[in-house]
Order: sequence, then structure tokens, then C-alpha cells
Amino acid sequence: MKEDKEDIKIKKRKDTKDLLNINSFINRSIEFNREHHNELDNISYWNLIRKYWFIILIISLIIILSIYKIIKLVI
Repeated sequence: MKEDKEDIKIKKRKDTKDLLNINSFINRSIEFNREHHNELDNISYWNLIRKYWFIILIISLIIILSIYKIIKLVI
């Protein structure tokens, strides 16, 4: 009977430890997400456009040329 009580106490301690670990993990992941979300908010579209303007220019030219060729084929 005593052993059963001891086993139950040990099991309760382990369960409590597991719950604490899970809780701390959740808190850390929430904090991590907050930090990275703030980083994403700091990036503006204008900065991205300034950084990749050449690629945007090339892609837009390709699209314009392809539309022109399609129109020329149809007409």
C-alpha cells in the first residue's frame, strides 16, 4: 500500500514536470513568433522594391513582350 502511494506521488511529480515543460515550450514559441513577426513588420515594400528593382524590371519586360507576341499572333 505504501509503495502504491509512493508510486502515485512520483507519477504526479512527473506529470507536473511534464506540464511545466510543455508550458515553458509554448511560452518560448509564442515569444519567438512575436520577435519574428516584429521583424517582418519592419520590412516595407519600398525596401524590397529598391533591393530587387532589376529583377522586377526584367520580369515586367518579359511579360510585356509575351503579351505583345500573343496580340500579334491573334491579329
